[in-house]
Amino acid sequence: MAKISTPTLKRMEASVGAAVGMANNVGAVVAALEAAGIEFLNHSQPGVRIRAQSLGLAPEQLNASSDD
Repeated sequence: MAKISTPTLKRMEASVGAAVGMANNVGAVVAALEAAGIEFLNHSQPGVRIRAQSLGLAPEQLNASSDD
């Protein structure tokens, strides 16, 4: 969905630290994941989660029981 090559994605996945790839490739991956319903978090511990709206749930309904 990001329209980048498999070797490019593999290099990005294997990288450690801040240099994960060219900005346009990183942006393409982020956009593809967001379009698929992934929400990037930047709280005390950065991470990702599935957007509640993409599941048809209110944010307060997101919990371990809705992980299916």
